[in-house]
Amino acid sequence: MESVKILQYKAGGMNDMKKRIFTFIMTSAIGLLVCAGQMSDEKLKADFTPTATMAPIWESADFWSDSSKIKTSGDYEYHILSEEKKMITIRKIKNAKGKVVIPKEIDGYKVVGIGRSDIVPLELKISKLRYVFDDLGSEALSVLPKSSAKVTEITIPSQIRFVGISAFKNSKNLKTVKIDKRSTKLYLYEKSFEGCRSLHEVNLPEKTLPGKESFSKCGMIDKVTVGMYVVSLDEEFGKTGIKLLKLENKKKNYDISECKKLKIGTVYVGKNVKKLVVKDTVTKYSENDKLKIDKMIVKGKNTVVEGWNKKHQFLGKIYTVSGSKAVKWAKKNKLTYKVFDNN
Repeated sequence: MESVKILQYKAGGMNDMKKRIFTFIMTSAIGLLVCAGQMSDEKLKADFTPTATMAPIWESADFWSDSSKIKTSGDYEYHILSEEKKMITIRKIKNAKGKVVIPKEIDGYKVVGIGRSDIVPLELKISKLRYVFDDLGSEALSVLPKSSAKVTEITIPSQIRFVGISAFKNSKNLKTVKIDKRSTKLYLYEKSFEGCRSLHEVNLPEKTLPGKESFSKCGMIDKVTVGMYVVSLDEEFGKTGIKLLKLENKKKNYDISECKKLKIGTVYVGKNVKKLVVKDTVTKYSENDKLKIDKMIVKGKNTVVEGWNKKHQFLGKIYTVSGSKAVKWAKKNKLTYKVFDNN
């Protein structure tokens, strides 16, 4: 409030009423600036989910069963989300095998989704409705029918905003999921890739958010590269082992503190990562709840590693550069470490 007092003093030639008005205006302006700053901070902290800013209303009719919105073009069956904005989501890809690249456009419509869900992401500005399809099983929701059982790779272009519930569930021959790094926002709904037991590589760019059990029951994935801030991995990769978890987005903080019931071969922390939070907040746990990491590699000298719970977390050995903050963390928590030359 010092700035207000100074302004009042400089306005000394004004009469009392003018002074009061002037003081009120300046105080209000400062208050607005403070509030704007707080709102900006809250916006930055807001969780990126399709429901984050929505107040959905349940659709009375079954949107997904409306035959007037379902069209076929070659091997693609699609659903019109908005005739006005020419937006669609792909329902089925028939007679496909090997590598499949999701098209950006079909019949003049922009492809923004793969599969179906109860909520369409708000940023598409199509609808605020929440759709009901309780009677649909995973077979009906699957984008790959039996005729496309031999698909081994899916490439998802940048304009796709969502992959629906159980869209690729139990696609037993699917080995690789490629998501365009330029993707501005992509939400993977729950169980979208559940049970893909041949899946060996997953790359999640910065603005891609995997939903609950999106990669659960996938056996053992060779490599997972994560570009965004991680809240948890056990919900997304439950009952799935990960051989290599790469956290390498520049100047980012990563958080794996909520991970449990997860086994990771190697956690690789890139040179420019700012912080890795591993501290566990669970007070009650069982032996099966442990996070087990065989090896952690921290390339950055200034990367902060924070927290540890030896009863709930296991780490075989940490490898890092001499004099790094990670060395101090290892010593503090009595963890085995080894230094290497960072060239």
